[in-house]
Amino acid sequence: MNVKTAILLFMILILSSSCSKKTVTDIDGNVYKTVKIGKQVWMTKNLRVTHFRNGDSIPHVTDSTEWLALDSGAFCYYNNDESNADMYGALYNWYAVNDPRGLAPEGWRVPTNDDWKELELYLGVKPDRINSLGLRGFNQGEKLKSQTGWHENGNGTDDVGFNALPGGLRHYQDRNFTDMHKFAYFWTSSEVGNKRAWYRILFHNHKGICQYFIEKENGFSVRCIKEK
Repeated sequence: MNVKTAILLFMILILSSSCSKKTVTDIDGNVYKTVKIGKQVWMTKNLRVTHFRNGDSIPHVTDSTEWLALDSGAFCYYNNDESNADMYGALYNWYAVNDPRGLAPEGWRVPTNDDWKELELYLGVKPDRINSLGLRGFNQGEKLKSQTGWHENGNGTDDVGFNALPGGLRHYQDRNFTDMHKFAYFWTSSEVGNKRAWYRILFHNHKGICQYFIEKENGFSVRCIKEK
């Protein structure tokens, strides 16, 4: 190997290492690794920020009755246990997602329903199924799921580095926390009328991806996507 080739290989290794370690930091100082999937760039962990982008605090609501009555942004931790935040992030109602003060870091946003569709098409969901409600695809959810941490060995292959973890939800009707280790619920920023919004589910016992809409009072995880 000549000197020019050796230098070129060294520079490629340095560039590759630098690209693999790209991060974004939220207003609280939490650092998230990122990954490029197709033409999109995603965070590889769920959001855990407690302030809007302008510095205002996001209300931390633990009381179940108060949570149900909200029509403005709020967050909580699964089981009201902050120790869950490092791995699973926080759970947000949709009003926090849509707040004009901004939930995502500067230059980032909560993905739209169409952003999720673009991701799913890239992973191989058929175009004639992309708008269908319920489960779609055959292994696209498995490609997004982390390789450990899922109930009954329902782990994924994490082919694209998305590292989806089963963080569960806070349900709006009974206001209970449920489904940690079993399901991952992700908000989109897209509304369905005044009371509902689109979301996604990944399952421990299925390899597809579920697309549906639900009441905005639910507490779900949030993954952010970089602005183009």
